[in-house]
Amino acid sequence: MSGGKSSTRGTPLGGVASSLLSVIYMNRFLKHWRLTGRREAFRAHVISYADDFVILSRGHAWRGHGR
Repeated sequence: MSGGKSSTRGTPLGGVASSLLSVIYMNRFLKHWRLTGRREAFRAHVISYADDFVILSRGHAWRGHGR
């Protein structure tokens, strides 16, 4: 196993940098979602709060593992 207090890679969970990087990435994701028309294409809404998000869509959702 890796990680924990002895880990020297990544940012610590709950650390200031972790939250900041998450919010920066989420902002870019939402901007791309809006500018490329993904909402209309997927008939979906992205609901975000801080570093969490949910995508709500109508119709069939793609499962992501080829089924």
